[in-house]
Amino acid sequence: ADGPVVPVFMAPVGSFDFEIPAGASEHSDTDYVQNTFTDLKVLGIFPHMHKFGSYFDARIRHEDGTETCLVNGAWNFNNQMTYQFTEPVDYKIGDELEYTCTWDNSEGTEPITYGERTDEEMCYFFSFVTL
Repeated sequence: ADGPVVPVFMAPVGSFDFEIPAGASEHSDTDYVQNTFTDLKVLGIFPHMHKFGSYFDARIRHEDGTETCLVNGAWNFNNQMTYQFTEPVDYKIGDELEYTCTWDNSEGTEPITYGERTDEEMCYFFSFVTL
């Protein structure tokens, strides 16, 4: 490198404790992570769900009461996108990263829980951060 090297870390954020009821067409789960570590800059984010996913949303709720949307939109398992920001987003100590996943289990006869198989579900936001 010709200039200073700045390490970038992948910080996975997600939920493991959710259940999508059988027959639910728009079941959402919202959780958050408070930054108690150090001031960070978010450079990008990669939402991840499986085949029942329908919508995702992640935002930073800043300690001063403002919020910054990181990503939101319709989920498509066959077209998974990584969103890289033009400008880094501040994620300071005291801020909360709030994230929501929505799933469609309207045709299901059994509840769906967290799992690594595609007939199970996930709610992850792989965040790319730097100091």
